[in-house]
Amino acid sequence: MGHHIQKLGGRPSTFKFFVTHCIRITLKDHFHIKGLETSFGYVEWIGTFQGKKGTGKEKNIESELIRQLISVGAVPIAKTTLMVSTWAPENDNNILGYSWNPYNQELSTGGSSGGEALVQALRGSAVGFGSDSGGSVSMPSSYNGIYSVKPSPGRLSFKDAAGSGLGNLAITALVGVMGPSISALRLVFKSLMETRPWEHDPSFLPIPWRNDQEVPPDAILSFGFMENDGIVAPHPPIARALEITSSAVNNKGHQLIAWDPPSHAADSIHLSHLFPDGSPKKSIPLSDYENLTLEMIGFRNQYREYWASTSSHTKNSRAVDAVILPVSPYAGFKPGKFDYSDDADASDGVPAAIQILGRDLEEEKILSIAQIVADAIKEYQAKQA
Repeated sequence: MGHHIQKLGGRPSTFKFFVTHCIRITLKDHFHIKGLETSFGYVEWIGTFQGKKGTGKEKNIESELIRQLISVGAVPIAKTTLMVSTWAPENDNNILGYSWNPYNQELSTGGSSGGEALVQALRGSAVGFGSDSGGSVSMPSSYNGIYSVKPSPGRLSFKDAAGSGLGNLAITALVGVMGPSISALRLVFKSLMETRPWEHDPSFLPIPWRNDQEVPPDAILSFGFMENDGIVAPHPPIARALEITSSAVNNKGHQLIAWDPPSHAADSIHLSHLFPDGSPKKSIPLSDYENLTLEMIGFRNQYREYWASTSSHTKNSRAVDAVILPVSPYAGFKPGKFDYSDDADASDGVPAAIQILGRDLEEEKILSIAQIVADAIKEYQAKQA
């Protein structure tokens, strides 16, 4: 590249090169790119700015994430389809239709970032970006056999992105990175941190990439391990994936302890508002909303306290480094059928995935731990072959 710059009369020393230069990326149709429509899955939004006409903003606004990506040399090549209005575990809209799993076209890609997961599964770009509030990146990633990371609030910018409910600060949408490898996720995450994004987005935490937070490959770790949350039992493919992971991690000398946190039934606080009984959703008094938010904060605090308490069960007397657990109870599902007991054989041929849970603001640590676990699984399976 420097040679070509010299031929054009430039000097290589005047240019800053990034390892992300010319990397082709795709993004969920959440993000504004100048010159392109942003539909968010709504037919009515086509030709408008988020449903409004004559604003002068149509195709003229660029999301902060796009600015950062372009500044490090990445090349956005496409936006990907999503579930209408998001907040759903599958992918369908009246613009591009339903998104089917490339491994088994009787099954869904999952959602709401299913279009991006599909593109990554087919290697349509080097890395992609989705959004996530309650699994919209992790679930489709698991069904499509790719890697993803959902970071903590304040580490990737959602500024100037389209969406619904953007004023809800209790449960916020986050940017997730999706790609073919953990190293790809790390590369992009680290490159974005080098742009000092907190100088442009007030919701961003001023935390650069911290190399000293990464875990060395030969570290001996302790994990929480959850096979079943007491509410939903995983399908056989997921149970088998957990069994393989457990054996692989144990064989490398890491410690696994049973993970028995505050009941996940508390998620009903969240789900009752996402999936009402079909009747029109009624407004609630601000005091009731405040009480729901306090319940959610209380549950988060209980979860953090439980995590800290695991130090009394580990060999090194430190809290577990991460938790290994299912992403969802199944490896795939048929359109509109979310009953976990429905036709387990239908998932034949699709990937089976697990997830690794870390504490807030430990992205550097959790990505390096994920690589350690992935390497352990690869080594274990090679020995079993």
